[in-house]
Amino acid sequence: MVTSQSTAGRKRRKRRGAVSADDSLDRITTRIRQDDEMCAIPPTDISHPPDLNCYELALVAHSRLAIAQFCSAVRATREPATSTAFADISRLRKLEARFHLVEVARAIERVRKGRFRADPAALGDIRQKTGWGMTELHRLAKEGQQWMQISEHPYEGMLCFYLTERGLGIKPADYREMKKEDIPTFLALLDNEYIRTLCSVGKAFQDSRSGDDVEFRWESDNEIPDAKEEEEMLRLLEPFPFTPENIYEPSRYPDWPRPPVWPETWPWPADPTWIPNAYLQCNLCGKEGCRCVETAFPKRKPRIKRYGRYGQRGLGLQAVAEQAGEIAYKEGDLIGQLTGELVPLDSDDDTWTTDFARTDLDEAAAVCKIQPLAILRKRRVSGKWVMTIEAKVDIYDGAEITISYRATPDPCFCMQGQHAAAPGRFST
Repeated sequence: MVTSQSTAGRKRRKRRGAVSADDSLDRITTRIRQDDEMCAIPPTDISHPPDLNCYELALVAHSRLAIAQFCSAVRATREPATSTAFADISRLRKLEARFHLVEVARAIERVRKGRFRADPAALGDIRQKTGWGMTELHRLAKEGQQWMQISEHPYEGMLCFYLTERGLGIKPADYREMKKEDIPTFLALLDNEYIRTLCSVGKAFQDSRSGDDVEFRWESDNEIPDAKEEEEMLRLLEPFPFTPENIYEPSRYPDWPRPPVWPETWPWPADPTWIPNAYLQCNLCGKEGCRCVETAFPKRKPRIKRYGRYGQRGLGLQAVAEQAGEIAYKEGDLIGQLTGELVPLDSDDDTWTTDFARTDLDEAAAVCKIQPLAILRKRRVSGKWVMTIEAKVDIYDGAEITISYRATPDPCFCMQGQHAAAPGRFST
């Protein structure tokens, strides 16, 4: 486990240009591992050893301190208010500033369009949007350019793992102030599967700051990734699987039994949510072959937050409106749909699976299971039965989105017997 940032007070070399002659790769590795014993080691070619400064910076990018920094930033985004630890918020703000600097540098590159200097009119547009003066704009653009050089494809996600605070003997500026001729050597040391996983994870988080939120496995499992062995840590860092539509893979269950209420005239095996053409195909438009499943649900997605005292209720969803304080969803609005994997009724039955009954079959008996235990509205949408999440009352910006559910043996930590919506898995 990382020993915090115990090397922050370590005496630094006056200039990061050359490492003392008696230094070596092994010495640098030993020094870093004294403070970060689980730090991954980047592969190197002993016959052609890399520049030692580049190696040190690459090694710290492989450290558990970098992983802890990433998790700290993610935790900061989960707080519904400003009650999170100052350190988490500080790291998140520094990362977001870094993302913004790179975006400004890329914007200026685009407006230059091959010219040595950027178009003054285009620069004026950027100044107007940011409120920066010309001197400040050029200074920040230069800083963004420096970060951009070490985070271009396929290393975009590494912006999340370059340290935002002094630690393990280096400071953040050491990365962006690398000499141009050293950057290829540094990036070559990042060319391995370990870093490729981090890049994928970091990019998912970076994209989520301006798009749909993403949940990571370690959050659902309530684990601390930087304390795990490398293989398990990398697994926990991955984004939690998400599917926009229900998954039906009959090949996984070749002996899938026919549900007792499945009509004899209907083919089997079949997707248990399938609606024959002779029946109403969509409750939303009443038409056949519609695209309501793609167009009826809002593009603006809720944010993932951690609710309850000390987060005991776990992750939930927070409504996001166009403007702060406005209504995010009016009564009757569709918020989304519950999706997951369809599996047989006799599949493993745990607290995260629930029967899915169709209202168009005799006795509305179950034909499959769906993981979350929640009362949701069943609808015909674009030729299939789906579970939609619908606003019962006006939901305002910033409110926790909860879904009432029927009696369950599981405890409920909220006041009115409601539970936050969660991604699902289906079974039949």
